[in-house]
Amino acid sequence: MLRKLFLAVVLTSITTLATATPVKSNDVLAPKVGEVLVINAPHHFNAYHYINFPPLHTLVKRGHLASYKDEFNTPVVVEKIEKDNDGNPIVTLSRKDGKKFFKMYNTITCEYSDAIAHGELSIQQ
Repeated sequence: MLRKLFLAVVLTSITTLATATPVKSNDVLAPKVGEVLVINAPHHFNAYHYINFPPLHTLVKRGHLASYKDEFNTPVVVEKIEKDNDGNPIVTLSRKDGKKFFKMYNTITCEYSDAIAHGELSIQQ
């Protein structure tokens, strides 16, 4: 009897934990204009998924190396905040030092919440 009761409590707690709703990353984070962020190195095969950098073949066509390494650890400033169709913040970033990204682009855009959550961007302390 005690064994069945213990088993029922364990199974109930496991199913409760499994069905709990996760906190959305965009509920926790709210970008601010003028906020300083840092571009981190990507974790997956030298590709950014949430920062909208130009494709590597575009950089090569314009006379640059096929690498994003020049932008690693670059401080950037949030210039503009918009929302996509799902309500997620899309931010426009510019370099803090005033230079252009890859000597071509004044600004880039990124999916703020996802980029922070996946480590592509971090908030500068």
